[in-house]
Amino acid sequence: MDTSRFRMASVPHRAFTLLVVLIRRCLLAGAQYDFPVDSCACHIHYEVWVQLQFQMSNLLTASFPDLLFQEGSPVHSYISRQDCSNPRGIKNVLEWTLGPANSDCAPGHMSQHVLCAQASILQGDVEAARRYFEFANYMFPLAMPCMDPEIWTITPATFYNRYRAVVMASEVLRNKADVTMGIADLRSLAWKPVDDSGTL
Repeated sequence: MDTSRFRMASVPHRAFTLLVVLIRRCLLAGAQYDFPVDSCACHIHYEVWVQLQFQMSNLLTASFPDLLFQEGSPVHSYISRQDCSNPRGIKNVLEWTLGPANSDCAPGHMSQHVLCAQASILQGDVEAARRYFEFANYMFPLAMPCMDPEIWTITPATFYNRYRAVVMASEVLRNKADVTMGIADLRSLAWKPVDDSGTL
């Protein structure tokens, strides 16, 4: 019996089977690794980011500086509860900048750094506030295209106005050891919305 016909027919069948297996693996890999990462998506931990958006829209208002230092206020309570590490103890800065910047929610991570800067101001730690603003600034180019002010509350004008104020205060404290900041000074550094011209 001539079996050459069957051997020849099996070659295309094997090639087809191999092709199907390869396509299937590529599809699985594509589903598992969704590249490129959309920095604006905020799909992972979606509920957390939605809650953060809601809280920030309610709290980061013109009255924020006064309420921040008013014990018992919703602002004081919320900022006091923020889980913020001491930025001076951070050895690998990339974990706090590059990692979050390459996540699927750069604006969420940036916003969290802004909130930690406010927590540092509440504690009277201007240097820590500056450090958190620096972390947030690293993510700024990736985060800002995603940040509709109706959703995330943070605008470029307000961010840089507050960042600049904190940096200037930090420089004064670094250069003059005898200078201390009172509540009024710290309140002046707290988040306060500005218009597009930078006016408070």
